[in-house]
Amino acid sequence: MQKRLKAFTLIELIVVITILSIITLMSYAPYAHHQKKLLVKQAAREISQSLSEARNLAVHGIDTGSWNLDVALYFWALAGELEYYVSTGSIDLVNKSSSTLYKTKRLPPGIQVDMIDGWEQEYMLNFSAITWDISIDPTIVNSAFDIQISYKWASSLVLQKIIRYYTQSYISDY
Repeated sequence: MQKRLKAFTLIELIVVITILSIITLMSYAPYAHHQKKLLVKQAAREISQSLSEARNLAVHGIDTGSWNLDVALYFWALAGELEYYVSTGSIDLVNKSSSTLYKTKRLPPGIQVDMIDGWEQEYMLNFSAITWDISIDPTIVNSAFDIQISYKWASSLVLQKIIRYYTQSYISDY
């Protein structure tokens, strides 16, 4: 008597592999979208913390030997970096090279930052050590300004966050 071996046919294997491939591809799209959403949220958190940190550095000084230093937070919309500059006087986009670069903070990849009130591509937020006030170069007329964070200029509101900053504190919707 001959034993009969049981096995899968080639067609059955191809059908199973095709179904598994479709399920895998369908689950990847939502994962990629949620990953981008988290990158935008992380960038909003980092920018909010940077605004607070720059103001605190201006108010309290960088260390015990550096009082009355103005601190500027510089960002260029396409660079994906925040740069902290310190100086004994006011810092603007023209003379930022004459001030000292204190530190650089990198934003997550693919994140774009823009000021809603202006058309410029680069901004310098200058926190004064003496008056504890903030000035913006280029000048924005309002006492508050909005910073828009998006994933590669996404038009979807889900992939955008807006931070509204006032002179003494900020309100963020993240």
